[in-house]
Amino acid sequence: MHAQKSINSERCLASRIDPTRNYTLSPSLSYFNVFQVSFTIKELREQFKIKEWDSKLEISDEDQKLLTESIPKLERKKKRLTEVLVKNIGVSVGPKQCHFLFHRVPQKIEADHDGKVRSVILKNTESGKTEVLPCGLLIYSLGYETLVLDGVPQNDKQMIDMRDHVRVETNLACPAQVYATGWCAHGPRGVIVDTQQQSIFVANQIAEDFANNRKSSARGVAALLEERKVPFISWDAWKQIDQQEREKGAKSGKIREKFTTFESFLVK
Repeated sequence: MHAQKSINSERCLASRIDPTRNYTLSPSLSYFNVFQVSFTIKELREQFKIKEWDSKLEISDEDQKLLTESIPKLERKKKRLTEVLVKNIGVSVGPKQCHFLFHRVPQKIEADHDGKVRSVILKNTESGKTEVLPCGLLIYSLGYETLVLDGVPQNDKQMIDMRDHVRVETNLACPAQVYATGWCAHGPRGVIVDTQQQSIFVANQIAEDFANNRKSSARGVAALLEERKVPFISWDAWKQIDQQEREKGAKSGKIREKFTTFESFLVK
């Protein structure tokens, strides 16, 4: 089996503490733009309400304009999240600050003579400039790891080639359907609840495809039962029995009135 490994550093948290000034700076870095944040609204509100901390979203004027203009077009959940972001755009002040920075890609971690982290070298993908962020504590988070099985088609980004939202673009000569969900299908976006909801959607699509592509001519074990003269009831026949029991039960105010003998409904 061939595995394709893809790892992205989605976010890291750097902290700088100056004991002489009682000054703490904690930037949250992301190489995504502000439109791709994966926070929940609960997480954001709690962060912006922390006492004695000034947390701000630092974005360009262009991103701020686009973010503000997008609000009326968004669905309710995304709209509420975006409104919280817009409300907290600015520059942090005070002794304890938290900055949300975007378009930053960590390039290098520099250490001091004792081997402790001293700073992080960043590339600002929006301006193209290199930035040096003094740092005394670095917490990093790897984005995701996707394994693409040998034979599964890949696109130009070395990700699974999707035909639509749930199905992989397979060769027409292969009648089998291949499905994918979550980050392996669409890249790193959304939070856990989003991938959970997407997996349910994909499972429903699989069930729907299965139901629509069942061959009615396939008799399975029916031929063997007939050969051995074993009485049996087909699925379609059972549905007719079920309907008759419900209709019979409705006349006496019950959910159903079950048949009590096999012979009463068996058609030979």
